[in-house]
Amino acid sequence: MLDPDQRRALLDVLTKMEERAISVPRVPGEVGHFLGEWGATRNLTTELLGTDESFLSGRDLGPISLTPILPVTERLVNEVMGDVASVVAIAEQLGAVVDVSLWGSARPANRLRNIWLRRPETTVDVMGAYRWYAPRRITPGSSDVEQRDGPTEHWSTSRCLKFVGEEFQAPPAAVSYRWESSLAFPEFRTFRSVILRRDGDDWGAVPAMGKELVTVAGLAACREQMSRSLDPQATLCSALVWRDPWSDRWSIASVVDATPDEALAHLVAWADYKRELLCDPPMAAAEAASMAGSLVALGVRAEVPKALERANLVRQVSARARPVAAWMRGLA
Repeated sequence: MLDPDQRRALLDVLTKMEERAISVPRVPGEVGHFLGEWGATRNLTTELLGTDESFLSGRDLGPISLTPILPVTERLVNEVMGDVASVVAIAEQLGAVVDVSLWGSARPANRLRNIWLRRPETTVDVMGAYRWYAPRRITPGSSDVEQRDGPTEHWSTSRCLKFVGEEFQAPPAAVSYRWESSLAFPEFRTFRSVILRRDGDDWGAVPAMGKELVTVAGLAACREQMSRSLDPQATLCSALVWRDPWSDRWSIASVVDATPDEALAHLVAWADYKRELLCDPPMAAAEAASMAGSLVALGVRAEVPKALERANLVRQVSARARPVAAWMRGLA
């Protein structure tokens, strides 16, 4: 594990790589492998987005919505630059979880910071000249920021966060990690939402089509946390899980009870999201029925019509961002 100064230095290097200020440093070991993957990502995103710039402007991408999945954190950079706040947020139009960097002296950034300090899970619509350093980071720039008045989004229904049990059998790609400071200590972390099923004293990840739960390393250590958060009789839950690049163990960031219909809705939305990234038509009811059949083998009986009503089937990924989102899911 890296010490705090090394983690901060790694963030600075990665930021400079994203801004094309430096080339990929030659570093041995797992840090070198991590940076090497990011270097390849930088070259590929340039190709997929069709630009030689270090960022893509919101004027080209169109409006996006940002919904934090964890609280805003702040730190003092220096007396000249002042405070900088950051938060990990869902950006469905980009098909990505992003780091949002908020320099306190900039008006749009300061407005976002104040909204999220007052209401941490509020969805905010951002339009105009924000900057996307694809695929990791957003800066508000001189964009227009509007707090959403209606229903806000949530990590448990976000399409780009959804994963299934089978996808925990391989390590996450380096490109999926985001800088996050509110959990334990500042570190690069990747985030996923997944449906978990109780299996005796433990919990396993629900697969899309399999007949057995998938063991997720590290979750056994989260039993007490889950017991505090869930109904004692709960057999299903929706969990926001995370891990860092230097360990194979996952931890729980947040967890809520889930019904059988919500479990099937998660699988349906996951499948439809992949179809969206491939530009395929919406999934047929027969596919949802097949998923429901697989859940029965796990002791979960869901009603397909109710699950389809609950599933988030709204397709929002912009045409410009779709190739990057598809590649990040291994679909390109």
